Amino acid sequence: MSTLVLYETAGNIISTAEDPSGAMLASPSEVFETLVTIEDDVLPDTHYVDVSGIEPVITPKLAFALTLPITPNATIWEDISGIPMTTTVIWPDGVDTVETGLLQFKVPYTGYYLFVFEHPQYLREEVTIYVQP
Repeated sequence: MSTLVLYETAGNIISTAEDPSGAMLASPSEVFETLVTIEDDVLPDTHYVDVSGIEPVITPKLAFALTLPITPNATIWEDISGIPMTTTVIWPDGVDTVETGLLQFKVPYTGYYLFVFEHPQYLREEVTIYVQP
């Protein structure tokens, strides 16, 4: 049995559908890049489509290798590094796309802060950082 994978240009998998015949179930629209037929289980949370080569390749997502501040302090700027380019970060200040591999933050209050990292080639990661006074 084959699985049809519908994905965006960046490689994000939009949906999958089982296809017992191995034939295409639908034509791609202008919103999506193409459909790929594979033989294994593919989940949008654990896989992406590598579009860097001539043919698209279904690829398992990697884990982020983030470097977090050891003892974050509310009075100084802190860094989270090791962030792949074009990663979307959802954090207390809003949503940012990291272009430099580094996110600098300073929060005015002691407490717990949630940072969410999303990138087509990486497993979604949520990090809670406790900022000390």
